[in-house]
Amino acid sequence: MNFKKLSLVLLFTLTCVLLVATCGDEHFTTNNHYYSDDDAGSDDDTTPDDDTVADDDTTPDDDDTTLSCPAAIDFIYDDCGYALNQGSTFYNKDVALAWCDNPDAPPWFGPAIQCARDHYGDCTAFLVCFNNIGSDDDTAPDDDTAPDDDTANPAPILTDGTWDPTTLVLTDYDDQPEQWWQSSLLFSVCDHDNDLLPDGAVYIYLAGTTSWFLNTDNPIPWSYFNNPPDIDLSNAGNCGAPVQTGVLVGFGPASAPPPPGDYCVDIEATDTAGNFSNKLENLCVTMPSRRP
Repeated sequence: MNFKKLSLVLLFTLTCVLLVATCGDEHFTTNNHYYSDDDAGSDDDTTPDDDTVADDDTTPDDDDTTLSCPAAIDFIYDDCGYALNQGSTFYNKDVALAWCDNPDAPPWFGPAIQCARDHYGDCTAFLVCFNNIGSDDDTAPDDDTAPDDDTANPAPILTDGTWDPTTLVLTDYDDQPEQWWQSSLLFSVCDHDNDLLPDGAVYIYLAGTTSWFLNTDNPIPWSYFNNPPDIDLSNAGNCGAPVQTGVLVGFGPASAPPPPGDYCVDIEATDTAGNFSNKLENLCVTMPSRRP
C-alpha cells in the first residue's frame, strides 16, 4: 500500500517509555490448577475438563467451558484495544467488569459478551458482531426488540493499530540529505455514517497522556491521510472491510539518532460530526541500542 510520505518529525523532548506487556493467560498448567473428579459423580468446577486421573464421572462431563464474562472483557479491552460503547458514550474496563452478573447492566451488554465468546481471538469479527447488535443493517434476521428504530454506532471505529516495522530502521526519508530512523504507524478505520471527511481528525498522543506525539498541526485532519485510490477514506462505511491508512514517522537523522528504547502512542479519532472513536492504546516501536 502506498502511504503518503509525511514529513512528521518526532518531538525530541519526548521521554522514552519502556512498555512492559503482560499477557493474560487463562489456561494454567501448574499442578495447583488441576483437580481430580472426587465429587459426587459430576464435574462441578467451572473450567474445562482438568482431571488428573481418568474421568470417573458417572454422568456426562458437565464442565462449563464457556468463556467467562471477565475473560471476555479482557479480550475486548486488552487483546483488541476496544472499548464498549453506546453511541458516542464509551465505557472504561472497570465499568464493563462491574456489569458482569449485574441485572442492571444495559440490555446490549449480554449480546456484546456473546459476540466476544463467539469470535474470541478474532477482533475484527467481534467488532462486526458488536456493531450489529440491535440494528437491522446486518445479514441476520431482524434482531430488534422493538419496532425497527435502531441505528448503528455513529462514531468511527479504529482497529489493527501497529508499527511497521516494529523496530526503527535507517532509510531514505523524503528529501532529507541523509538517512533517517523511521517506521510507519498503521491502523484501520471504518465509520457507519461514512463522514470522516471533510472535518474529522486523528489524535496521536504519547501513550498514557494527552501530549501530542508528533511535531505537526494537531489533531491531524483525515484529509491528510486520504490518498485515493489506495487509501480512500470517502469509502469507509463498511465495517466488514475497514480502510487501512497510516503515516510515515521520522524519529531523527543518522547523525542525531533518538535514544534507544520504546516509543509508544495512543490513537483516537473523530468524524465530521465530532463523534469520538474508541482509543488504540500502547502501540510501541523500538529504537535499538545496537545500530548498523
